[in-house]
Amino acid sequence: MGTDHRPHLRLRIGETLRKQHEPASAEVVEVLATVGDGYLETTGTPLLVRIGVVSWETAYDGVAAQMAEEYLAGLRPLPATRPTDLGELREAVVAALEPSEANTPPVVADVLATLALGGWDEPEARGGRPQYARHVVSLYLRGLG
Repeated sequence: MGTDHRPHLRLRIGETLRKQHEPASAEVVEVLATVGDGYLETTGTPLLVRIGVVSWETAYDGVAAQMAEEYLAGLRPLPATRPTDLGELREAVVAALEPSEANTPPVVADVLATLALGGWDEPEARGGRPQYARHVVSLYLRGLG
């Protein structure tokens, strides 16, 4: 793994959630920052920064906003019938975490499932909710290094 982007993302995600009147615990912010770090590393952002296409500040702001937006969308799902979706996503998250992160605290699975629920777009989804949940877990694991 390259640079640890989590400190920059923690600050921005925490601030964004506070502005949305949804302050989050340090654990929640850490999980979101870790997913964001994995996202930055897998999207080629370091290369884009090196060649001058984007600055780190812009990348951090964008990823932090995306993590906060998707997490909040998962906390406040519409339509309200989506709690069953959250359960399905949490099961997929736990299954994806178990091989490599068996002792992960429950808050991690809760946050990852909520993030997956908020970020999952049914019309654009390929492979359904469990596959998307596994993708979110892969970003989290990449962010851990």
